[in-house]
Amino acid sequence: MDYSLQYLEQCHKGTFSWLANSPWTWLSSAESLKKAADVLRNTLWSKEEKPHDTEAAVTDREMGPVYLMLVAMAVESLIKGILIAKDHDRYVKKDCLSKEICKNGHDLCKLYELTGKRKWAVEAWAPLLVKLSEFTINYGRYPVAKSREKMKGRVNAGYGARSYFIQVDLLWKHLMKEMGKYSKRL
Repeated sequence: MDYSLQYLEQCHKGTFSWLANSPWTWLSSAESLKKAADVLRNTLWSKEEKPHDTEAAVTDREMGPVYLMLVAMAVESLIKGILIAKDHDRYVKKDCLSKEICKNGHDLCKLYELTGKRKWAVEAWAPLLVKLSEFTINYGRYPVAKSREKMKGRVNAGYGARSYFIQVDLLWKHLMKEMGKYSKRL
């Protein structure tokens, strides 16, 4: 028997277990992604909007999808961290994340629903969560969706990223506050 392979397998299991079981590794990932999104936002978009700002419109078209993708990935990691902090045994199994987390993958609305928020709260955040999900799944990474049908109405997918800045900030504060509820338990 090759003991070095056994050792590597045990290390791999231990690493997965340690990372998956800790809401703080998810929080750390979320904060890093959000920080990258903020650097992009603060570097490329001016603090004050100017009417008919062609440069800002070009930036929105070119970098808007990337910004929204980074934010979406940050929100996804944060929600998964909240779920693991809230009900660890439900969302982390022996050697894998639960089917609930995996099957809902990048669907931020479904992940947010798993946090147990009241229906009105889910509905209030739904438009932003749907928009962000689109950028994690397609528009932040790929030039086109998987099919023409999925692409419908999304020709200028990134245009208007600036219009989401305030909503993104409010959602982030809301989720960080939610994560903070579990800090004493962990």
